[in-house]
Amino acid sequence: MWLEVVIDVLWPGKGPKALEASAERIIDGRHSGMLAVECWAPGAFKRRLNQSGWLEDEVIAAGWLEQGRTHSLFALLTGLALIQVVRRRRAMSLPREFVLAVTADRVVALGLSPWKEGDGHGEDSVSVLKIKPGERGSWARGPVRLTDLHERVRTKGATLQLPGEEPFPVTYGGDPSTHELIEHLRR
Repeated sequence: MWLEVVIDVLWPGKGPKALEASAERIIDGRHSGMLAVECWAPGAFKRRLNQSGWLEDEVIAAGWLEQGRTHSLFALLTGLALIQVVRRRRAMSLPREFVLAVTADRVVALGLSPWKEGDGHGEDSVSVLKIKPGERGSWARGPVRLTDLHERVRTKGATLQLPGEEPFPVTYGGDPSTHELIEHLRR
């Protein structure tokens, strides 16, 4: 398997067959213990979590969030946005990037691998993220919410409120699964 990965990295195939084989290998994820999810597909996080059986209850919505603020154009141009990159996480109980899954009774946080394959752009491109096994946090659904939704420079942000934690800023992209999560938690 490692040889295939090295070959794909050093000599990527341009054809759809090579891309399809690469995506199947990553989505399968037998060797990693992680759950691979195709980004930009509506309901992909919810569907894969329900298929995995990792959570006892049915997942109603799930999406990918990252701790930190959205960057202003001024911060991007002056380099001040780099401060966010080196700043420590606001919620130490959660990783910098994580998946939130909403069930009927609770909200569960799961870790997310920082490695992603593909860029999600183009006709044949597939972007895949991997969810790490094991819950990083779990809260009753009622008090968990997203407030202060806003958008800056192609990035969207909000404030996540979790019981027992100070409210902290999060960012998210345009993934349809994440938008479904946002609709369930916004108030």
